[in-house]
Amino acid sequence: MAITAEARTEIIQLVVGMFGAAPGASVLSDLTFARDDRGQTVKQIAANIVNTNEFKSIYPTFLTNQEFADRFINNLVGAEVVAADKTAAATQLVAMLAAGASRSSVVVDAINALKATTNTAWANAAAALANKVSVATYYSVEKQLSGSLADLQKVIATVTSAASSVAAAKTAADTGASVGKSFTLTTGVDAGAAFIGGSGD
Repeated sequence: MAITAEARTEIIQLVVGMFGAAPGASVLSDLTFARDDRGQTVKQIAANIVNTNEFKSIYPTFLTNQEFADRFINNLVGAEVVAADKTAAATQLVAMLAAGASRSSVVVDAINALKATTNTAWANAAAALANKVSVATYYSVEKQLSGSLADLQKVIATVTSAASSVAAAKTAADTGASVGKSFTLTTGVDAGAAFIGGSGD
């Protein structure tokens, strides 16, 4: 049974929200298998993701609920939302966590709330999320590219609520600008230099 486009988009949106990154083709394959073949819900997938080293590198387990909420909201919406509204949102998350909700559940609820918001104060952040999901889908599904977490974060790092940022990020995916650098090599030995290729070497 093949995954639907809607279910796949939910997974990509989850990764964008949790990591500020495109999933990449290889990770997306694993997550769609969990959703489609194993029948896991988005919240079950998120619960598995929070236990990964990659997630813990962004949100260490030693963070207090307040620290976690502040960091997550700031990473999710960035400069698209004013500080007072970010503080209010983080306060809501802290209350949910204090009431016994898991971090993974709160994260999914927050991402879904942002996607569905009709509050004009959050409109730009919602548009930025949609744009990031669009670019992440292009990179992971259409281009079928993969990379390290750092590479995958770069894929959507410059995407905002502006449509022009989507076009620029897709162009970067087309040219491979987001996954590596070009070097001019010489016949001599470059003492002390180390050239490390990206996923495309």
